[in-house]
Amino acid sequence: MLCFVIAAGFLLSLVPDPRRQTAAAVTDDPVAEPGLVASPEAGTTAASFPRLTSAPLGGLGQPPRPAPAPRLPVEGADGTHFIDTADVRSVRADAHYTMVHDGTRERMCPWSISEAEAQLDPGLFVRVHRSHIVAIPHVTFVRKEGDGAVIELDGPTPHRVPVSRAKIAEVKARLGLARRNHHA
Repeated sequence: MLCFVIAAGFLLSLVPDPRRQTAAAVTDDPVAEPGLVASPEAGTTAASFPRLTSAPLGGLGQPPRPAPAPRLPVEGADGTHFIDTADVRSVRADAHYTMVHDGTRERMCPWSISEAEAQLDPGLFVRVHRSHIVAIPHVTFVRKEGDGAVIELDGPTPHRVPVSRAKIAEVKARLGLARRNHHA
């Protein structure tokens, strides 16, 4: 009986309190006017709460996206080097690591594909396949191939990257190739 009472008390503590939700909605309301008092008993103002300057990455409840990394680490025989993200053409998953192509060759990066995606600027890079990220400014060629597509990237040694069927529309939109419907 005691276990039942403890379990019931725990479950009841998880039920949201409408008063707490209302107070939280007032303090987090993005359209609230600055200087308004959020809660009379606390005496805090809406203007005193910091606002996030960037949109959340994955939607509500996600932390804000950090600033993009200006350089990527790559491993060499003599240690870790850094290359500018402007020189990166593509990133390919390779087990728990990635291979970064800089236009001439591939080099090993200690980051996973998910870490690389989180660190790279989403305005310049797009994940085109579960194992590939490409730099949109370096795309020179796109061709449909099977269910997916293939992208060719520029550089002294051009190389091709597969695009999954699910990502074709996004890639076309990012390259300005998507058809736009104009409705009056």
